[in-house]
This record gives sequence, C-alpha cells and structure tokens, in this order.
Amino acid sequence: MCGVLVLCLMCVGSVPLQAQESSQEGWGGRLGFNVGFNYSFLGQPADQPGDVTVLAGSAFSGVGFAASATYEVVGLGVPWLGLESGLAYASSSATGFEIQGDRQREILIEATSIRLPLYAKGRWSPTQTLGLSFGLGPEVAFGLSSASTVRERNIPQEEAQALRTTSVTALLLTAMVGAELDAGPVSFPLRVHASFNPFVGDTTADRSAGVEGGQVLDYRMEFNFEMLFTIGVAYSL
Repeated sequence: MCGVLVLCLMCVGSVPLQAQESSQEGWGGRLGFNVGFNYSFLGQPADQPGDVTVLAGSAFSGVGFAASATYEVVGLGVPWLGLESGLAYASSSATGFEIQGDRQREILIEATSIRLPLYAKGRWSPTQTLGLSFGLGPEVAFGLSSASTVRERNIPQEEAQALRTTSVTALLLTAMVGAELDAGPVSFPLRVHASFNPFVGDTTADRSAGVEGGQVLDYRMEFNFEMLFTIGVAYSL
C-alpha cells in the first residue's frame, strides 16, 4: 500500500515538471548581429516637358552599408513561426547622370537612417545543420542625415547647379529570405532583404519641398526600392 502511494506521488509530482519543460522548449529567443551592403534605387520622375527636374529626369542607384542587431521570439504557438524585430543603421548612396554632348553633370545623393523592422518570420530546417527562413512585415526608416555632391564638366558657371536635400521618415514594406548554418546554440545567417516604399512622389515637385527660381528645394532623401545583403551570427538564449 505504501509503495502504491509513493508511486502516485511521484507521478503527480512529475506532471508540472514535464509541463514546465514543454513550455521551455516551446518558447525561446535568439539574439543576432548582422553586417552587409545595400543597393538603393530611385526611379525616374514622371515630369512633363517644361517641368523643373533633376538631371533631366535621371534615375538614381548605388551601393551603401548597413549593420543591425536583431531579436527573435520563437515558438508562438506554431513551431516554425516567430516574430523578429531589431535596430539597424543604414548608409545609402545613389548616383544619377545627365549627358548632353560634351556637357556632363553627375549627382551623388547620400543618406543615413535608423531602421526599425518587424517581421513575421517562418523557419524550416531540412537538415539538422541547415535552416531556411522567410519573413514579411513593415519597417520604419528614421532619416538622420542627407547630402549631395554635384560634379559638372563643361558646364558654364552661370548654369552650375547645387541640390539641397532633406532627411525624411519613411514607412517601408520589407520581405526577407535567408539560409542559416546551425552549430548548436550558435547559427550563421545569410539573408537578402527587399524593401519597397509606396509613398515616394511621382514627380520632382512631389519629391521635394517645391521649386523656386528654377531650382529644386530640399529634395527628399528616400528611395523606391532597396535591397540589403547581410551575413551575421545569432545565439539562442
């Protein structure tokens, strides 16, 4: 009789312990650090003949740098689903050209920003050491600084132009795909992010504070489309 009582107590005592272990396995966090380069693109404005424009309506594109820290919560009721946020610093640059005979004008635009992304993130592991991930969500870019550099060749002094710029805050829609090499609690992610800004103005006037005396005022430093390629390290907490 005593043996049966002891056995029952052992079974009852093991229930909360098993539930606790299951809960610990179901929830977790991952802290990551990533570095990489970005590609930024600003499309041609839909300016009409006679409108004041920049570089005769040139598009801008170029490469920059980015670094980020991320935190992911895993086990949100679905084993493969997680939620990831973070803090990123991005330095973006893009160049546009205008060539008319031997007259050439080139403008380099540059911007720095702090990014706050929030992804719903899925993960699938085809093997014990390889993980594939994908994510989608909003991203807020807070502009820190902006600048432009104008290079001109064979342009008369009276026709020389400068371009004033201004930093802006932008809301982006970002998608991410990646692969991760798992080594126990440490993993090494390789990712590609694609961000789209649907709120960029269609015309040069829409992309600036206006036009005065034939000059564009305070050109807004934001891009239609950006891609980010990163490599990093993550640790499961």
